Amino acid sequence: RDILRRSTIGIIGTNRSVSVEAPGSNQAFGVDANLSFYQNVNLDTYYARTTTSGFSGRDESYRAAFNYAADRYGARAQHLAVGENFNPEIGFLRRNDFRQSQASLRFSPRPRSIEAIRKVYFTGRFDYITNWENRLESREVQGNFGMELENGDTWSVAYERKFEFLDEDFEISDGIFIPVGAYHFSNVRAGYSCVFNLLLTCLS
Repeated sequence: RDILRRSTIGIIGTNRSVSVEAPGSNQAFGVDANLSFYQNVNLDTYYARTTTSGFSGRDESYRAAFNYAADRYGARAQHLAVGENFNPEIGFLRRNDFRQSQASLRFSPRPRSIEAIRKVYFTGRFDYITNWENRLESREVQGNFGMELENGDTWSVAYERKFEFLDEDFEISDGIFIPVGAYHFSNVRAGYSCVFNLLLTCLS
């Protein structure tokens, strides 16, 4: 339902009479809100819970995300949690038993002294994922610099530093495993995007 000028709230409830995970039934229910304030401030949040026969505890999921998206400055912060026994059987769940915290900052001025450049981007992002017991599973730090030119072309350079922890062997091909352990690695990525304008003149 719409509320205020540009905000919404909603509720959901589902029931599966025969659970695919355990004998008995499965239910899920939740509430969410998308709240917009002023011109550039947004708060997106939800809380959900499931009940499944034979499952108890750690059956909830929740998220709170704050976003400030002005032209020159931007900031975003989010915390997401999904319990080990959160089990929405009428729906989709890519991953469970984790807590994720994210934060990002952006500075994107429009340099008036350089006519060929429309906008410059400096962004930084931090992503931190643990299991429900707060053991670190993934961590990523990213920095990005980019430009948008007046002709519509863009280019960017990004650096990523990542950490991944495997608590069991991971098979990437038949008979080839990545063993249990902690792994650190880095990525550097550069890109350029062109915009081509084609003018067709028809004479009759």
